Amino acid sequence: MAFVGIITSPQKESVTEKQLQTLWRELGIEKNQILLIHKHNISSMQHIYFQIVMIQQDNPVLHESMDALKVLLEHCEYVILNTDIAMQPEKLKHLKLQIITYGFHLKSTITASSLEHDQVQLCVQRSIQNFHHQLIEPGEVSVSLHKKDVYQVMEDFILRLLYQKNNE
Repeated sequence: MAFVGIITSPQKESVTEKQLQTLWRELGIEKNQILLIHKHNISSMQHIYFQIVMIQQDNPVLHESMDALKVLLEHCEYVILNTDIAMQPEKLKHLKLQIITYGFHLKSTITASSLEHDQVQLCVQRSIQNFHHQLIEPGEVSVSLHKKDVYQVMEDFILRLLYQKNNE
């Protein structure tokens, strides 16, 4: 079983859980468990090996529990980090994991290069190795928003890159 940790605002927790469950159902992934990480439970999660930790929105964990977060991430494979929040990826550089950043920041791994009506142009700015050890090369792709906000679309896009084989 793979564990995916989520650090987000309380208002976005249920939306994110549904988003991940829908995506995994579409991709045929059955054995992933979502764990919400809060400042009150982070120390009890120190020995869980997370496949992914997604940091979506500013949260007290990022400010009041940074040392505990770094310990938790020591065994993590990927961190997916929204660079439009207060925390910057430099705080995690010493860890041996893949950090995939997303947002409107010019140096993000995945950024929105243009946004129109119901379409967003996503740009992969650096190579990413997925769970199948396949290299995702830099490039651009147009993605429909499907009534989601642009951050949800970027998160879905990143997770699909990580979980799907290139020939799917």
